[in-house]
Amino acid sequence: MKKRKKLFTLIAMIGILLIPNTTYALTKSEVIYSSLDYSGKLKNSSVSNHLSFLKEKEEIDNTYLEDILNINGDESYQLDGNKIIWKNEGRDIFYKGTTDKLLPIEVKIDYYLNDKKMDPKKMIGKKGTIKIHYQFTNKEAQTVRINNQNEILYTPFAITLSTVFDGKENKDFQVTNGKVISTGTRSILTSLACPGLYESTNLDNLKSLNEIMITYKTTKFSLQNTYIVASPKLLEDKDFHLLEQVEDLYQSMNQLEENMQKLEDGSKSLTNGTINAYDGSKMLSNNMKSAHDAIYNLKNGSISLQQGLTNLKTALMAIEGKLAENLQGKNITEVTTNLNNLLQKNNLTIERIISQTGMNEETLKNIYITNNLQQYQPTDENDPLGKLKTAYELATLLHANCESLQITLTTLSSFSQFNTLLEGINTLENGAVQLSDGLNSLSSGSTQLYEGTIQLESGLKQLVEGSTSLQKGTEQFKSQGIDQLVIYSNKIKQYSNKIDALIQLGKDYKGFAANNSDSTMFVYTIHK
Repeated sequence: MKKRKKLFTLIAMIGILLIPNTTYALTKSEVIYSSLDYSGKLKNSSVSNHLSFLKEKEEIDNTYLEDILNINGDESYQLDGNKIIWKNEGRDIFYKGTTDKLLPIEVKIDYYLNDKKMDPKKMIGKKGTIKIHYQFTNKEAQTVRINNQNEILYTPFAITLSTVFDGKENKDFQVTNGKVISTGTRSILTSLACPGLYESTNLDNLKSLNEIMITYKTTKFSLQNTYIVASPKLLEDKDFHLLEQVEDLYQSMNQLEENMQKLEDGSKSLTNGTINAYDGSKMLSNNMKSAHDAIYNLKNGSISLQQGLTNLKTALMAIEGKLAENLQGKNITEVTTNLNNLLQKNNLTIERIISQTGMNEETLKNIYITNNLQQYQPTDENDPLGKLKTAYELATLLHANCESLQITLTTLSSFSQFNTLLEGINTLENGAVQLSDGLNSLSSGSTQLYEGTIQLESGLKQLVEGSTSLQKGTEQFKSQGIDQLVIYSNKIKQYSNKIDALIQLGKDYKGFAANNSDSTMFVYTIHK
């Protein structure tokens, strides 16, 4: 009993020290002492009040207590309903009383021996693993207007639980939201709780603040006295100075999100640009290949042209000799007429061959060159490309025949200029040689250029892969980093108003057994 009185006196002194000393107006503090059994059931409660900084002859106080007793002086009082008038004799006034009002924090305690729930009295003297589960329920629900809507918040109570165990019979202590200090012969446990904070904020991380779990091993279980101190203040205003920076944080996070969106859009544009460049390089490479193949075909054609000119020259020289031989004694006009008729038939034949292909001669020629039909071997007589090859080569042959006829006609019409024609052919032959040499150089250059486009395509492909990785990394950084920070920032912004409201609820709490208390403290004692 003496130890309990000393503890109560110590707690009262702590309550006095917690009273603000920056004002000289009447200040009131109250301490509610409640006795609980080992299950947490309330036995009784008493309230001690302390009035300080008295300056009037009669001080008017407010109370809902019964059995009021001045415990520190001779000051008399008058009770008028809930109003109590004290005679001021220049000293602080301490008085106490009783009340049957329900406590704002309900306590429920469960005991377990080796994970089996038991009556604590039946566990006395037994060995095993002990769990003591304290559950706190906040009964001070308030309706508060936040962000233009009504919300249920609970007056914040900060709870401290303390108990002492024998260090010889008990070991391996664990306590949630708390700490264990061992002195060798004793183990002192202290833990914190804040019931109602989870219900006010809906933050899962705060759910554990509704309870305290003590776990330890014992060789001989015994019931210990436990003390719980609760105060209706979550934190002081000065402890929430960071909340003043919430708006700046919120604005900064919005700006960061906006800039991150620009970065993400930029990475997407970079990726799209490199993809377009890569597609363009592939097209350029394909076109260069086609050009390279065409130059190769031209080079082969120039070789054929050169050979054809050589053959033509040889043929013309032979014709010259034959004409000179064959025309002796013949009518040139008759020969010319026959040759013109043959030339006309050849042209008609060429037109008929070309028309049967369904295209013009220029298109047929392009197809022949592009597909290199000169080297093509038809699969059968119905092979479309084989037909085009035959038509083009037959038409080419007939053109050559027509050219020969025309040359013959020209030769016949101006036989005297035949030598000039041969000189022109010689010049053309020389030009064909130069053309062939030029095409050889052009073919070599186009090969190098084609190889360069292949390297460009390969480089752009790597650039596409790099920009794609950059885009994915940027998107991942935004979604898993910046976006999450923005979500947390929005949550902080959302909950800052709730925290402000919770602080205000703590300020607005004016007492348990009065409505004008500046400081209120609840002391729960759990004992036999």
